[in-house]
Amino acid sequence: MKIKITHTEGNWQFGTIGGIKFYVQVFDEPSGYGINDGRISRLWIDGTANYDRRWNKTPTTPKAKQRVKELVEHFDKPQQSKDYEKAIIEAKDKGELIGVIIAFSQDTSLPWATFRKYYNQAHLRMLTKFKEE
Repeated sequence: MKIKITHTEGNWQFGTIGGIKFYVQVFDEPSGYGINDGRISRLWIDGTANYDRRWNKTPTTPKAKQRVKELVEHFDKPQQSKDYEKAIIEAKDKGELIGVIIAFSQDTSLPWATFRKYYNQAHLRMLTKFKEE
């Protein structure tokens, strides 16, 4: 199912999975309070699941279970995106379009809007530089 992040507030992510609204609170480090002792301490999927340091509403249907599985896989990975965030910022500052694309493709947790902003800035710099040459 497609996961779409609509906005982020601190360690909260809000979005949709397969068109169903969700929000999730993800911490940098795993915790005994997290799902499977992981980084997700709160997860809500509209009408199907609710985890707030414990399961308040467990997913019961196969689709609900699949949504939970995909969200956990998506958000509960090790915090590897810091290096990529740095690479994106460096590429953005240098105006290197390919650097922005490659850095983002390395499975970062940056929102699509952030990538699009950096991409557009790098693309504009590339076009401006090309016209000057």
